[in-house]
Amino acid sequence: MKYPIQNHRARGDNPVKGIVIHSMAEYISTPDGPSYAPDFLEGVGLGVHAMITPNGLLLECAGADRICPHAGLSMFKGLKFLNRNFLGVEVLVEGVHSYASFLKAIKSPQAFTLEQYDALSVLVRMWREMFDIPTGWVVGHSEVSGDSIRGKGKGKRDPGSGFDWSRLNLDREEVAQ
Repeated sequence: MKYPIQNHRARGDNPVKGIVIHSMAEYISTPDGPSYAPDFLEGVGLGVHAMITPNGLLLECAGADRICPHAGLSMFKGLKFLNRNFLGVEVLVEGVHSYASFLKAIKSPQAFTLEQYDALSVLVRMWREMFDIPTGWVVGHSEVSGDSIRGKGKGKRDPGSGFDWSRLNLDREEVAQ
């Protein structure tokens, strides 16, 4: 399903080399009430290529031919600011969350549904085939934007320790190389 967001620009000469897997609340608690994840991202000037709802629905937010601001200050295998070369997908954690409740939720395997893993597996496989992305270049946001990159206590924590990488049929040993 298309759910376009406007925060993106032309890819130009920046080839796709990898995928960053993120997670965020399906609805973000704000002073004005709950904000749906794609609307929230757009409102804060961020973007992503796709999102996967708790029921496994794929929301296509921007084409792979676009650069979306999703990884921010990030680094992987000598590349910096991965937005230019990595596609981003958000796995949405069901419900309305503050940042604190979201961080707690992503520690639990129950935060992510089988439907999400199925949809994410299809998407990752498609992108990997389309752009010849090596297994080791499918990474979590916390791996490329953690405390070691952003500073102690400032790193990203998603997709979270509750995320089951084995459901994507990736050899995670390659990531460490």
